[in-house]
Amino acid sequence: MSRRQTGLRWLLALICLCGISGAHAACTATAPSVAFGSYSPVSGNTVDVNGTITINCTGIAVSTRIRACINIGTGSAGTTVSPRIMASGTRQLQFNIYSDSYTTPWGARNTAGFAPIMVDFPVLLGNGTASVNYFARLFANQSSAVAGNYSSTFSGLSAEVTYLDYGVLVPAPDCATLSSPSTPITFTATATVANDCVITANTLDFGTSGVLRTALDANGSLSVRCTLNAPYSIALNAGTGAGATVAARRMTRSGGTQTVGYQLFRNAARTEPWGDGTNGTLTVTGTGTGTAQTVNLYGRVPAQTTPQAGTYQDTVTVTITY
Repeated sequence: MSRRQTGLRWLLALICLCGISGAHAACTATAPSVAFGSYSPVSGNTVDVNGTITINCTGIAVSTRIRACINIGTGSAGTTVSPRIMASGTRQLQFNIYSDSYTTPWGARNTAGFAPIMVDFPVLLGNGTASVNYFARLFANQSSAVAGNYSSTFSGLSAEVTYLDYGVLVPAPDCATLSSPSTPITFTATATVANDCVITANTLDFGTSGVLRTALDANGSLSVRCTLNAPYSIALNAGTGAGATVAARRMTRSGGTQTVGYQLFRNAARTEPWGDGTNGTLTVTGTGTGTAQTVNLYGRVPAQTTPQAGTYQDTVTVTITY
């Protein structure tokens, strides 16, 4: 009698051990690359992309649910979560990956202040699947960026899913302490910084004059913002006046056909006509700093026969080549 009881106890223990060892899931996780594409550091625009991380678990014999903790760390190019960094040599671009609409940075169990994302999902016929969206943003106005390809790779501790299957009688694990089992998520964040320029111009106003017996001078300026180290050239066309050239522009009377001749120069002495490089004119060249640069413009209405009274104006097109 005693021997049968002992044998029964060993059999029950063996059955329980087999049930526990067969309960654990095997999970894999995939994520698309965070591809920001072409980026202008001077346009004032952010670049936003989003994607989906997918988790698939199989081989679950007993448990009814799975808890997965999705950890996204700093990436290969930086040491912080907010912001994250992409690099091209020693140059950097700042971006981030969020668990919501660009508010909460996505973290990992080893990133202080930034938590991993926890997802619980059910087991059906021994399998379980979950999908979690991410949101990524490349920040605007990064004036220190030069043209080139930037990247950061996420793998190992910088991108992994830790997980555990559990049932009614087993408490769900906490993401802060759940370190195994784990499965890697490998993806890369990429962006291409383009040479780009933004240019604005103010009205050049010669004021009011009764007669044009002497020259009228006026000064104006352009604001130019180009990608750091990008060379550029600024040309001015002939304007819209009838018979105008880049060397001899004309303002036209509003509501009429009469004109007033004038010229634009790139120097204060008004000896270097600013045009498109033809007909004896010059262009203005420079190199981008990533921030706004002021380019001065000098105008002159020479002495000439005074036409009919009125308001005279012209529209000149500014073209920047980079």
